[in-house]
Amino acid sequence: MAGNQDEAGPSNTQNVIADGVNFPRSELQKADELRQYYEVESQSQPLTVSEQEGQRLVREVMRLMLMRQHSKPDVPVKRAELSTLINANYKNSKQRNLGAQIIPLAQYRFAEIFGLEMKEVKMTSLGAAAASNKDDGQKSYVLRSMLPAAVREAFVTPPAADNNRAFCMTVLSLLQLADNNRLSEEDLWAKLDELGLKRAKEDGRNREEHPVFGRPEEELSKMLQKRYLLAKKEKLSDGGSVMTYFMGDNALDEIGKRPLEAFLDEMFTAPIERPAEEEDEEDLVELNDD
Repeated sequence: MAGNQDEAGPSNTQNVIADGVNFPRSELQKADELRQYYEVESQSQPLTVSEQEGQRLVREVMRLMLMRQHSKPDVPVKRAELSTLINANYKNSKQRNLGAQIIPLAQYRFAEIFGLEMKEVKMTSLGAAAASNKDDGQKSYVLRSMLPAAVREAFVTPPAADNNRAFCMTVLSLLQLADNNRLSEEDLWAKLDELGLKRAKEDGRNREEHPVFGRPEEELSKMLQKRYLLAKKEKLSDGGSVMTYFMGDNALDEIGKRPLEAFLDEMFTAPIERPAEEEDEEDLVELNDD
């Protein structure tokens, strides 16, 4: 049955079942299109070094990205750091512009071999007042799984990561609902306090750990490191200053505002009753081993 569907040209609306996990076929197609995109990009600039030397440099870049993902999950790696790595391993790389050649090759290898996207993220600038943030305007890279979301959640993402993501989505949703998508540090903590997420005392005593999220201030710190969240110190008319939080470039790129709006609708809107529909077996493709 599945073979006949493939010959007829499967629809994007078809679902796939793999080991009991149901997900749209279109997600597989998107992953393949992404892999093809990086393959084309990897061929856009011919290597100016030998194939053997080029592959060695690609392995160095991939090794750094994997090690960084292990030690600091989801924290972007600056392009400048990758360029420094290439320079250290090939003395003439500045003259040969090897960064523009090696990085696309590494991106393709990640997609082809590991099913990971080495995604380029451009750091968001917060204007002149954020001049102290040296990351503004720079390109960085993060590793993201190309697996369908349902498969990733079922087999890859550890249970503890669900709690981290829930906290992240909560903070981002509060920013999404705020005026101009920004909140002062005081206002953010006031809203988190209403949700039972309390900030530790300044003297460090009486630290209250949430039973699920642990210490919220540490989770906020992780969000800043991963650039899911940005902070900027703004001056007040009375001469004082206030720390203001914004959505980070990594959050906007990975999650986006529309999914946040859908998340908010799901949380705060009454569910819409729909007539039960029987699942059409013709629209399912079995990928289970015989």
